[in-house]
Amino acid sequence: MERIGKKLKNKINQLKNIIIQENFIEFIKKISIYLKKNLKKVLICFPPIDFLIFYFSIVNLKKRIKAEENIDDILETAGYYKINYKKINAEEWEDPQKISYERKGVELCKGKYEGYGKYRFNLCQEKESIKKLLKRVKSLGPSVIMEIGTASGGSLYTWCRYLKDLEMIISIDFDFNGREKLFKSFAPEKEMHFIEGDSHDQNVFEKVSKILKSKKVDFIYIDADHSYEGVKKDFEMYKRFASNNTIIGLHDICHFGTGVPKFWKEIKRFYKTEEFGEKLQKNGLVYLKRV
Repeated sequence: MERIGKKLKNKINQLKNIIIQENFIEFIKKISIYLKKNLKKVLICFPPIDFLIFYFSIVNLKKRIKAEENIDDILETAGYYKINYKKINAEEWEDPQKISYERKGVELCKGKYEGYGKYRFNLCQEKESIKKLLKRVKSLGPSVIMEIGTASGGSLYTWCRYLKDLEMIISIDFDFNGREKLFKSFAPEKEMHFIEGDSHDQNVFEKVSKILKSKKVDFIYIDADHSYEGVKKDFEMYKRFASNNTIIGLHDICHFGTGVPKFWKEIKRFYKTEEFGEKLQKNGLVYLKRV
């Protein structure tokens, strides 16, 4: 009891010193500002509150899944970008780096799934681009897929929901922020693996190798590091898990200001490729079977 009393006395003295040094009014102001900014973050991480947020998010997601009948319904759940190309003038296309997603002409259509806290997700893709890609990938019948760069989980949701014949899904991301349990609910009947870390890290590569054993990946989707070096390294590293019939998807192949268009231009010389979408938002597909 004496030790506890001493600790409490020390804490009170520390608090007194802070108040004296800071000026009481200013100290209270700082505390108020901190709580205003961070209290919500602190509370939603508190286990009972996190459980409730997750529970109500899952209830809403299950309702949406029941309402899905086709690919358009799946995309309506996840949300997407809608681009009005008429509002983006020719002068801007001459200098595409000026184009941003916050401008007039690019609208984020919020998904019909209503999640809470960290259990929200949105598909950061133009609708027609991802729709065409999904249809092409489905026609090739993949059973094992890998996504490099999952972010909030929007594209992962579309793979899980639309590619019905999947047996295994591997997702790699730098930080899942504890959302793996939400992602598992996208396809609870499938074998799903989540690997957290830098996709260029050898440890991450080895974890993928242990999961796959002798299996090959049928479809790899790369949407992580958008630098030229980054996307090239992801392509070169993970195509080692591919067969001759594997297809590799790349997002933002025309997104200037990143290194993806440069890599896309190079890769087209060596492989059969296909493009989906218009100028601002395009997906590319690489067929590893040599031309």
